Amino acid sequence: ISAVFLHELGHGVICKYYNGNVEGIGFILIFFSPALYCDVSGIWLFEKRKQKIITLLAGIIVQLIIFSIMVFLYLNFYNSSTWLATFILWNLLMTISNIIPVIKLDGYWILSNLVEIPNLYEKSMKLALGVKENVLFNEREVSKKKFIKLFGLFNIVFVFISLILGFWSIYYIYKTLEGTFRTVALLVETLMYILTLIFFSAFLYKIVKSKLNNKKEIN
Repeated sequence: ISAVFLHELGHGVICKYYNGNVEGIGFILIFFSPALYCDVSGIWLFEKRKQKIITLLAGIIVQLIIFSIMVFLYLNFYNSSTWLATFILWNLLMTISNIIPVIKLDGYWILSNLVEIPNLYEKSMKLALGVKENVLFNEREVSKKKFIKLFGLFNIVFVFISLILGFWSIYYIYKTLEGTFRTVALLVETLMYILTLIFFSAFLYKIVKSKLNNKKEIN
């Protein structure tokens, strides 16, 4: 929790350094999964793209610093500590997951800023599902149409693979764990992945319905 808090604090500190507005930092539940957040939406007022990217990278940089310190301690003083080795691995995995652009975490916002396409996720999903009207709004976005569509297809594949692995993990928990912990883990995991499936399906349905309505209006 402390490492994640420092990650989010890194975003806030750099945002304030560039005179940006930090709306808040706190704790939320995403599909029953606990998460910390830092609202640095003020970066959209930055004139320089470099400032936006550095602010978004700040959390990852903080975690890499933590990772480096812990690896140094492990190699030089505590190389028999299973706890420290586990923490190092967890911190590394979390840093990597933050970079993955198909999840709306740091990597996604960095990519969105690099290609300068607002609402990249929504636009990519619409193109991937065949929606053509009212998706791209300027020549720069049109020139990157193939990339945006490919990003959307990759998103859809990623979500379905994640759901398959998620429901497999539920089966694995059911088979391997015992007692109260198994019951709680099964409840949380099942709720999380069912909600993910429902919300993602509703999102896809909304896009497809919009596409069909546009066709009816044209006809």
